[in-house]
Amino acid sequence: MNQSTLMRSCGGCIRPIDSVEKIRRGQPHVVCNGNTTEKDSQGKAYGLDGPLVLPMATLSGLLSQPIEAVEAVHDLLDTEMLVRTPGRSLVNQKANHFGPFSMTVPEEDSVAGETWTMTVQCDDAIRGGSECPSSYFVHLRGPTLVTISPRMEIYHHDADTGCTEIPITVPQAGQYEVWVWPEWANTGECPADQGETFGHRPAVRGSGETVVRVSPGKPVVDHVEDCKSGEYESDLPGRWVSIAHINSRYRDAHWVQSHIARSTYGSPLADSLNGGMPDYIYLPYRCKRPALDYAWLVGETKSMRHVFYIGDSILRTTFCSHLQNELLGGITGDCMYSDDLKGYHLSAKSFTYDLPPDDPRGHVRFSQRFIAQDINAVKEVDGLHDYPEPVTHVIVNIGMWYGYDTPDEYASKVNIVLEQVLESFGQHVSITWLHSVSVSPPIFCYNFIKRLHLRQQGDYAKMTINAFRDRHPTIDVREVDTFPIVDARPETSSDGRHWVQEGDLPDLAERPMVGRADHAVMEIVYSAWLEDYLDRLRWGDVSV
Repeated sequence: MNQSTLMRSCGGCIRPIDSVEKIRRGQPHVVCNGNTTEKDSQGKAYGLDGPLVLPMATLSGLLSQPIEAVEAVHDLLDTEMLVRTPGRSLVNQKANHFGPFSMTVPEEDSVAGETWTMTVQCDDAIRGGSECPSSYFVHLRGPTLVTISPRMEIYHHDADTGCTEIPITVPQAGQYEVWVWPEWANTGECPADQGETFGHRPAVRGSGETVVRVSPGKPVVDHVEDCKSGEYESDLPGRWVSIAHINSRYRDAHWVQSHIARSTYGSPLADSLNGGMPDYIYLPYRCKRPALDYAWLVGETKSMRHVFYIGDSILRTTFCSHLQNELLGGITGDCMYSDDLKGYHLSAKSFTYDLPPDDPRGHVRFSQRFIAQDINAVKEVDGLHDYPEPVTHVIVNIGMWYGYDTPDEYASKVNIVLEQVLESFGQHVSITWLHSVSVSPPIFCYNFIKRLHLRQQGDYAKMTINAFRDRHPTIDVREVDTFPIVDARPETSSDGRHWVQEGDLPDLAERPMVGRADHAVMEIVYSAWLEDYLDRLRWGDVSV
């Protein structure tokens, strides 16, 4: 494998960084009413999102074979198997209804990696009116997940006929269910009736019933060794993989077993190996990682003393409903849900997790502050000096509030927050900036205007973080683009923009997969921190 080795400063040490090949994008042809037009070469829109993903690594991977020794496989997934989604609807297992639109897909098989076109037709009753949408959210479920998010530059909509043509490229062979939901060009405002939180919009007729078969094309290459530390410093393409489709010869691998165990944890409805709701795990192509295990990761990351979550309600839900719940075996104290704005939604939260007696740290503290605007960061960040444990790791997610900012405005606000973090906690703090999250269109009230701006933040954030890193070359700072990770899992959103359940929950049978996409994001964050710590030890950094 050809590699170039770069060097980056990392909080007082120098470590190697291996380069990563970029996925080449194709340019599709879209046919509408007999006319052929070329659309922009935008791989994101055709299911080839290639999201910015920082892959997982483990101690055994760090100490094992060198990066050059890579085991490549072409049969990780069983592409002949068809696994159907149970229940009436992907986004609500107990209810489903179709709207006045229908889909048509090609009768013949498509080829993996090649573009084909599906059409969505509005019924005569709404054709030509505002009820006939010009864009849709398309989701394919098979051995992998493929999402074609609404992007006006690649869709071809004929307002007179009510026909919309959507180009689709599926990278992996297999049999795929097709799910389609409309997106309307409204303001994205939400109704005052919070009782509609768990509602969902009508699907296009044929959703979940239509199956397309994708024949093998160019072989998909996977590497099944553990992810290693250098890979955290590069963009690394990945995709959601169906647990049920993983070939039996790889089932005994430690990373597969860990994901199977977590998939069935706490929710028998999610046991995709025994006829339940199909579950997926997010894996990079180039290496594989085990499932999220907060207790193990915190225990192994010996440099971790105090983890600080800076963000809005999206980060609060993962802090209380996932992090505290798993570490302490329940939700307690400040994280107990209530409808009180100041007492719960905006209040400061903190708890400690006790370590084994032989760990000299004694415990690790976790804190969360609700910060929606950069101007509030100074006061909230300074407030953490009241705790005896020094802040060592920071997660920031306030991008939802910057959805309509220009790139310059976005960069200015990000820099205010990050500079305050450095001023308050020093040069050895590890910082992870989460770009943004997708707003899931099949659920609740959020439509494409808000989604369009959120999608652009990935580019804004990458430029901003790179510039910040150039100004502070010794700081350990990375960015994770959560948008494509959660965008491909609409069934894991609780209300359209939160990806973890919070508060009093409806019957779990309605949405048994809520939270799965958030697990994937936090696997990246916490495992990257562990690998950073191990890497510094490896390079003799005495500051850890």
